[in-house]
Amino acid sequence: MVRDWSTSATYTWTPTTFGAYALGIWVRNSGVSGDDPKSTASAPFPILPALVGTYAFTGSATNPNCTDPGDNGTVPFSGTLTISSQTGGSFGGTVAVPTCDDLGCHTDTVPLSGTVTGTGQVNGTLGNAEGRYTYSGSLSGTTLTLTFAGSWRDELGSCNLSGSLTAIKP
Repeated sequence: MVRDWSTSATYTWTPTTFGAYALGIWVRNSGVSGDDPKSTASAPFPILPALVGTYAFTGSATNPNCTDPGDNGTVPFSGTLTISSQTGGSFGGTVAVPTCDDLGCHTDTVPLSGTVTGTGQVNGTLGNAEGRYTYSGSLSGTTLTLTFAGSWRDELGSCNLSGSLTAIKP
């Protein structure tokens, strides 16, 4: 119980942690002093974590079944994951991975979208026309852990790809 009987129809509550809550109310007629309610109601009330911000990440990916067998193998990577918008449980942003090849160095930036639950579980998709991946994971404190799988294709061929990353929000 957060408040005893009151004539006020409102109550302000600021939760300190996200999670799955249930809110319940008891109502009684004016002038009644007993603890027996005239009516009761309850409803689930999830408090969702705020994800907006920039995270530094590291991870690795494995490329199997590539058109060019020379592309097969496991590679480490790092970069930034920026979640720029969140409305309720839906969010969006970008993943930026610096890469270098025979043509020089550049940053690959791919869109990210997903959902988050009151228990900090996340899932969604990331990628563009060149590569598309589904992911799932969780948020614990300021650490976002994701596991992903999908495939990519460019003018030289294609690969399946799977891996994981750990992103930390400073």
